[in-house]
Amino acid sequence: MAWSLRVRGRACSAYPGGRDMPDVLHLYGNWKWTGPTELAVHLAESQQKAGYQVRIAFGRQRGGDDHFTKQTQRRSLNRVEGFELPKHFEPVSLVRDALKLTTLLQSKPPDLIHCHLRSDHLIAAVARKISRRTIPIVRSTYEPDGPGTDVRERFSLRTATNALLVACEGARDIVAREKRYDPERTFVVEPAIDTVRFDRNRAVPDAREKLGLPRDAFVFGIVARVQARRRFDVFLEVARRLCERDPRARVVILGGGTHQKEVARDPAAAMGIGDRVLFPGVLRADEYVAALRTFDVKAYMVPGTDGTCRAVKEAMCSGIPVVVSDAGMLPQLVRHGETGLVFDGSIDGLDQAVEMLRTQPELRRRLGDAAHAAALARWTRDGMVRGVEAVYEQVLRGSLASR
Repeated sequence: MAWSLRVRGRACSAYPGGRDMPDVLHLYGNWKWTGPTELAVHLAESQQKAGYQVRIAFGRQRGGDDHFTKQTQRRSLNRVEGFELPKHFEPVSLVRDALKLTTLLQSKPPDLIHCHLRSDHLIAAVARKISRRTIPIVRSTYEPDGPGTDVRERFSLRTATNALLVACEGARDIVAREKRYDPERTFVVEPAIDTVRFDRNRAVPDAREKLGLPRDAFVFGIVARVQARRRFDVFLEVARRLCERDPRARVVILGGGTHQKEVARDPAAAMGIGDRVLFPGVLRADEYVAALRTFDVKAYMVPGTDGTCRAVKEAMCSGIPVVVSDAGMLPQLVRHGETGLVFDGSIDGLDQAVEMLRTQPELRRRLGDAAHAAALARWTRDGMVRGVEAVYEQVLRGSLASR
C-alpha cells in the first residue's frame, strides 16, 4: 500500500482504489456550535475543497438548535450517522460508539482519523485497539496549555496517537516540559478563521444606523458570552469611565447568555450608563461582521470555551485594534504595541489602554492596519490546511509510525 499526499499539484502515489487524496474521518465529540466546533468544521470543509475524501461524525443533538447539522449540510460535508459522541464521559455511549466505529474501521476504513476533543479521541483509541487496525490517529487540541492530564487523556495520547496538533507555541512548550506527549510528534498549527468573510476590504452594509449608534460615536466593544467569568465587571467599569470622559462614547456588547441581566444590563444601569450600552445579542453571517466593524476599539478580557480566541482574530482581520489581557493564548495572538495592546487584566490597565487609543486616532489606524496584515498572514484556511497536510504526510509516509 502506498502512502503519499498530493501537495499542491505535485505528483504522488495513489491511495487505495486509485484515489489521489486521503480519506479522512473527523470525529467531534459534541453537537453544540460552540468553542472549537467551527474550527473543526472549517478544517473538514477546507480539506474537502482541496480534494480530500472527508467524512465527519459529531455528537447526537440533545436539545437546543440544530445549527451544527445545518452548517455541515450547507458545506455539503459527508456526515457519518449513528454516533452519540457526547462531550463528557458516558461509559454506555463510549461502548456503543466504540463498537460502531470498530465496524466502520473494518468495513470502510479511512486512511486517517482526526480527533478534536478528548471524548472522541478515547472512542477512536478503543475502536482501533478492538479492530486491530493500524489506522493513524491525529489529535487536535485547542487550549493554550495543550491536552489535559487526566487518565483518559493520557491513555489516548500514549496508546493511540501518531501526531498531536496544538494551537500555539506556548502549548507545545508545556507539552514538552510536562512530558504529556512526545515533543517530536507535537506540531503547532494555528487554527484559521474565515479571512475572506472578515477581511476589512470586503464590502458590508454600515451597521451604525441600524444599531442606533451616532455617526461620530467612539465605540468601545466586546464579543463574548455574557458571563461573570468573562470579567464583565472590569469591562463595564472601564466603559463607565470612558462614558464619563467622552459624551460621544457608546458601548456595544455582542453575545448572548442566560445571565445577561444580572451580569451586564443591571450593572450598566446602576452605573448610569444603561442608555449608552447596546445589547444586539447573538448575530450571525454579515450582520455580525457589520456590527463588529462599528467598533473603534475591542476589548477581550479572558478566553472562553474557545481557547483559541477566535473572536480576537476576527476583529484583527477586520482591522480593529484589540486590547487583550495577558491571559491564556492572548499575548501570543496580539503583539503589544504592534498589532494591538496587552494589559495586565486590571481595571486601570484596560482603562489606560482604551484611553490611549481613544485619544490617538493615528495609533488606532496603525495598530488596525498591522492587525489586519497579521491576520491575513497567520490565520487563513489555506495556511491551516497546508500545516495539517504536512503532518498528515509524515504520518501517512510512516515517519510518525503507529503507536
